[in-house]
Amino acid sequence: MFARFPRFGQRSAMTRATVFIVLLQLYGVYTLNPFQPGNHSVVRMSPPARDIDVDGIHCEVWAPQEPGLYPTVAFASAFGLNTPVHVYNGLFQRLASHGVVVAGFSKLNNPNYPHLALDFAEAVKWMETNLTAAMKSHGIMSTADVQHR
Repeated sequence: MFARFPRFGQRSAMTRATVFIVLLQLYGVYTLNPFQPGNHSVVRMSPPARDIDVDGIHCEVWAPQEPGLYPTVAFASAFGLNTPVHVYNGLFQRLASHGVVVAGFSKLNNPNYPHLALDFAEAVKWMETNLTAAMKSHGIMSTADVQHR
């Protein structure tokens, strides 16, 4: 008999966080204990929307304060980007404390999923070429390794 999984809305935040961490571990991004804080101090920033230049996309970044090259995750918030990314602050603080840069994207909108996918793709392109410079302009000395070098 197959196990029944709860509906998406019924899953706890810890379950979603654990699934997210397991995915990071499977892809070899980082091995960490999501239940313990990491060794890095964390800073948070919001690049101006005009810098991203994607209609209505808002970005918040959580990063280790210490200089270094860190794996980077682009996160599209839930429900068609309608959930403000600060809702995930606890999870993203924990990831950044373990040495992962997290760029969370959200957009208040009436979801049009094909259009949102294009907007998110444009936001990721911005992230690939501009995130480290945006972080440096906010005094964050860590470097986002978007290309997994």
